[in-house]
Amino acid sequence: MDYENICFVVMPFGTRDIDGVQVDFDHIYETVLKPAIDGAPTPEGGVIQARRTDQDFFSGLITQDMFDYLEFSRLVLADITSLNANVFYELGIRHTLRESGTIIVRQPGVTLPFDIRMAKAFPYEYRPDESAEESRQLIRTVVSGSLVEERLDSPVQATMRFHRKRSEQTEALALAVENEVRQLDPWGAIKRLRELVGRPDATALDRMKLGLLLKEQGEWDEAVRLFTDVTTELPAYAEAWRERGIAENKTARADAAADAPGETSLRQSIALNLNDFDAHASLGGVLKRAGRREEALESYEAANGYSNSHPYPFLNMLKLRAALHGTLALSGADSRTLQRARRLRFAQSEAKQDEPWSHFDSAELCLLDGDVHEALVRLRLGVAASTAEFQIDTFKQSLQLLLGVQPPISGLPALLAELD
Repeated sequence: MDYENICFVVMPFGTRDIDGVQVDFDHIYETVLKPAIDGAPTPEGGVIQARRTDQDFFSGLITQDMFDYLEFSRLVLADITSLNANVFYELGIRHTLRESGTIIVRQPGVTLPFDIRMAKAFPYEYRPDESAEESRQLIRTVVSGSLVEERLDSPVQATMRFHRKRSEQTEALALAVENEVRQLDPWGAIKRLRELVGRPDATALDRMKLGLLLKEQGEWDEAVRLFTDVTTELPAYAEAWRERGIAENKTARADAAADAPGETSLRQSIALNLNDFDAHASLGGVLKRAGRREEALESYEAANGYSNSHPYPFLNMLKLRAALHGTLALSGADSRTLQRARRLRFAQSEAKQDEPWSHFDSAELCLLDGDVHEALVRLRLGVAASTAEFQIDTFKQSLQLLLGVQPPISGLPALLAELD
């Protein structure tokens, strides 16, 4: 068995109930995942083939086959849509055994458990046919990128790589931080993390965690120092470069070689991980604020493609197009994507995930869909969930891109008035 040319697919079998909808995962494998994977070229000149354990009985022991696939396969693609215990078990094994070559996908609207909420999961859909084809193209792009980059994507391996022998006091502080986060007390977690990163046995990942928490609270000056420290210690850490670029833009710290604050760091993040749609979208925001709207649109279009139309880059792409052309003209594909994005963001809004942005995105999606009443409801939820003034200001500036669009967008003045 040539595992170097295999992408092992981890997913449920048969038909499962997902939020009251019967989903045929065997059909999804045959019509979306397998066609997207099969034939992807490897850098050595071979081609990748998809495999599932129920289709290959080499030893007669399906568990042994599973472990071999998880350890030795060039790639593993895990579909976490069903929140299936076996899928998470196999994903955990893969993350423990291999530091790269793992791809996570899910259908939109799935509420993820707290522990994996930050996992980078690419969205896909299997109906209608147009959405299925878009999903096949996205998955092929991600598979091809993973074959070339072989970047660290295992949180287990990342932790093990940077783990040092730590004192009991440091371990106790780290545990206290996790408890504060689980209890939704960010400032309690920040206080303990500040103490932790001052200890000699703290790691770059501890500083990264502190920077992310400070970012959420709008404490940009301290955050940018931490992200800079992390990129200095770990120059190949793409996510740290992305967060550094975002923070540099907020604090207006420009590199001499860049026209916009944060641009250099964000381009470095993209160079390290081309598939990270967050980095492309963040670069779009940086370029937009610098008045470079055509370049910003290109970045948002790239983010939209890599994310299979995630609501954030999709909305910004639409608004920039409208601002540049003076009209909001939605194609049939745009209208389908808008409905899909609305379902996704509504599910996250109801679950209070990614606040306040899930509420603000939901408000914009409702506005563009002509549902002004629901747009106001979601906007107010976003304002109530905001923890820093910049969050509301960012949303307001985003809405203002639609001013002057012809014909005028019904309900836009009402939303802007709510934010004054």
